[in-house]
Amino acid sequence: MASHNNPDVGLGRMIGKRTALTPTNRALTFEGTTWTYAEFLDRIDRFADSLREGGITPGDRVGFLGFNHPVFLITMFAAARLGAIFVPLNFRLTASELDYIINDAGVHTIVADDAHKAELDVVRSQLPCERYVSAESGGEGWESLHEILAESPPLLQAAKVAADDVALIMYTSGTTGRPKGAMLTHGNIAWNNVNTLHGMEIGDVSLVVAPLFHIGGLNVTTLVTLQKGGEIVLHRNFDPGAALEAVSYTHLDVYKRQTELRHTGRLGLRRHHLRTHRGHPRTQEDLRFRGTHSGHRGHRFVARPQLHLPPCRSNSSRNWYRW
Repeated sequence: MASHNNPDVGLGRMIGKRTALTPTNRALTFEGTTWTYAEFLDRIDRFADSLREGGITPGDRVGFLGFNHPVFLITMFAAARLGAIFVPLNFRLTASELDYIINDAGVHTIVADDAHKAELDVVRSQLPCERYVSAESGGEGWESLHEILAESPPLLQAAKVAADDVALIMYTSGTTGRPKGAMLTHGNIAWNNVNTLHGMEIGDVSLVVAPLFHIGGLNVTTLVTLQKGGEIVLHRNFDPGAALEAVSYTHLDVYKRQTELRHTGRLGLRRHHLRTHRGHPRTQEDLRFRGTHSGHRGHRFVARPQLHLPPCRSNSSRNWYRW
């Protein structure tokens, strides 16, 4: 537990403190809807209270399976507010692979999007989970998160954690067969992000398209942006056209993407760093890619354009309990 000599640098305190500092700043935009930090934390604490009522205590495991979604982040922070451990699951795994990881981690409560509930239903009888929550539409054997948020009161007080308490268990691909659970502490995440915070400003906007279940998608841009008080523009998955469309209407201050596009018409994009900041007005046509040939897999590009683009519109006043 945290003490005077061991301050609370936990994820749960971080999102609470950030909200206290910048409650009306934009925190998250997803598929046309934007939430402020105050609205985001309200959802987190409502789910945290429900998790507590459902039996989650410090050290228990809470998992998420699905594509990028605000509920991924809500679940992670809700677990952290209780001192529980978040287990993000790779949505590319088969049912049998998920069976192993969920049992190995000892997941108590699992949250899943509509696209992946069937995978869990296949092996449900073999899982240790005591509670199944649907991030989207509910269904037989699944509690609806929408109903939970509408009915639960906000958590009154977040649990305190020590820097060396485990925050996340992220499973590797497995060096010798079975995947291994890498335990990342609250201190790991907080102090790693300190190295990046000096290069960011409050209100910076990050476009996140990498999968959040991977540390690159979760911590390289997402958590550090939220820790600084910026806005996450979250895409459900990576689509080249959708990413460029987002650039055309969103003022992006940070967009780091390292991936390989399997097929983009003519080019395979191996490495793509896009940084935009306030400068002279430019258009999407100002994007210029510099690259060197890398064989049959396409070209290697590093793009660093500077764009001045209008901010995206906020729809936070509508569909409050709907995505």
